[in-house]
Amino acid sequence: MKTKIIIFLRHIFPFLLTLGLWRLSDSFWNPAGILAIIPIFYCSFVRSIDWFPLFSILMCIALDYNFETVCYWLAIYCLFYSINSFQ
Repeated sequence: MKTKIIIFLRHIFPFLLTLGLWRLSDSFWNPAGILAIIPIFYCSFVRSIDWFPLFSILMCIALDYNFETVCYWLAIYCLFYSINSFQ
């Protein structure tokens, strides 16, 4: 039972970390939740996690909403995702 909880927490931690960093925005340290980009790119490209690319697209849309940009972070993410798939 204890190992199932630990496995569940290992799987859910990147999702919660990304949501937390996006939500905890500060004008100096984390403007508009930009630190959420770190787990988005790390968990998508370096250590890929199941269902994380779909979640990353949703979080990039949320970052675009916070930054009041049209599709900047979404375009950057899709560009890097396509470049990574060529490897």
